[in-house]
Amino acid sequence: MTPGHEKSDLSTRELEIVSAVVKGYTTREIAEILKLTQRAVAYDLYRIMEKLGVTTRAQLVLLWLQRGPEYGDLAGIAVKKPKGPHLNSGSVAASLED
Repeated sequence: MTPGHEKSDLSTRELEIVSAVVKGYTTREIAEILKLTQRAVAYDLYRIMEKLGVTTRAQLVLLWLQRGPEYGDLAGIAVKKPKGPHLNSGSVAASLED
């Protein structure tokens, strides 16, 4: 995370959302899993990105993955299998399954 922005700055729900984003879930899927509205998830995601100083989901995923195993699967959400063969070419989504 960027200096001054640590895991502890995020609420439990925000940690669950980040974990789900890292695993490739869409806003809609996260909302269904966490029993929230899509609007609530989108707003929480916006606040998370603001707190961590990133502007895209890709940046969020890369930042999270750089933190190492101590951040692991904080949501307890099962890893999502990549869709289609185009994700098996070394992309971030494909590497999430490893």
